[in-house]
Amino acid sequence: MTVDGGAKWASVTPPGMTAWTRIFNMDAGHFDTKTAYAAANTLRLDDMNPHLWKTHDGGKSWTQINNGIAPGAVTNSIREDSKKKGLLYAATDTQVWVSIDDGDHWSSLRLDMPAISVRDIQVKDDESCLCSDLVAGTHGRGFWILDNVTPLRQAADAAAAAKAYLLKPATGIRIRFGTNDPTPWPPELPAGENPSPYALVDYYLPTSASEVKMEFLDKQGTLLRTYSSKDRGRSPDPATDPEAYNKMCQQTPTALDCGLPLYPQAASPPIAETPRRRANTFASLIQKSYGARVLRASAGFMVWSPRPPSVTNIGPLPQTPRSAAAPAASFKSRRVPEIGTARGFVPAGRAVGDFWW
Repeated sequence: MTVDGGAKWASVTPPGMTAWTRIFNMDAGHFDTKTAYAAANTLRLDDMNPHLWKTHDGGKSWTQINNGIAPGAVTNSIREDSKKKGLLYAATDTQVWVSIDDGDHWSSLRLDMPAISVRDIQVKDDESCLCSDLVAGTHGRGFWILDNVTPLRQAADAAAAAKAYLLKPATGIRIRFGTNDPTPWPPELPAGENPSPYALVDYYLPTSASEVKMEFLDKQGTLLRTYSSKDRGRSPDPATDPEAYNKMCQQTPTALDCGLPLYPQAASPPIAETPRRRANTFASLIQKSYGARVLRASAGFMVWSPRPPSVTNIGPLPQTPRSAAAPAASFKSRRVPEIGTARGFVPAGRAVGDFWW
């Protein structure tokens, strides 16, 4: 340790630390100059147990803080929260741990992470990200982010409360979370999961309760909305299963909240064309350019090849015959400019062969 910018160094190695112990990381305290934490890895000694240390007197004395961490996995990292004194995070060769009492007791923070060696952890909490997250770097399983550690920073106060405790939520940021909808990412593209765009409210109950009711008021005290644990939940729930809820809204547009726009609606253009008119206009263009037969739907279109190799009657209507006046040219080797080739988009009751959209 040095107190003069590196001019002189003094050994502050804990007496109980043996040779060949590897110090994976040290973290200086965020709230005083004499506090430090160390993660000791004893894999080279065939000791597969956690070893975490802390000092509050500049290294004159050290205390091991391993109580609660499962044996059989060496420790790789320890960090103190940048906003809450005594809130610690630790990483072992199997998972992440948390302590709300300066390392006296530890609890698992693995949640939905796989059992994997976590080599380092970092609290990301600054103005550049407008977040309060815990980032974990693993050996072979990528990076994992625990969004919003705000409840952990208040866990000690909540645990000491004698009655229901409402945790102060993090500052909410309103963002546009779906700027490329409705196109999803292709399955082969690596992509992480974004945090929830909704307001999250956490509370703690020291004892069980038959009902939990939450009321939201404005600055004048006017009641805006009430939620109760007895409220009938939605099925599917848009918060926990957005894909199923989106599918349900597509099938039943009149369902609850399905008609709400994602963003404020833009002003209508001077000349508003209906879907049928747009489809008919485009179909006429295709007919003039390529001499193709067009089957029209109420809100779409299909272009039928003059020489379809096969025609399948998909719906209950009779098969649509090919026009005798259709030209002999074939669409097989031609693509509609900037439209492309596809096989799909077949409304019920239509008969088609090859078609383009």
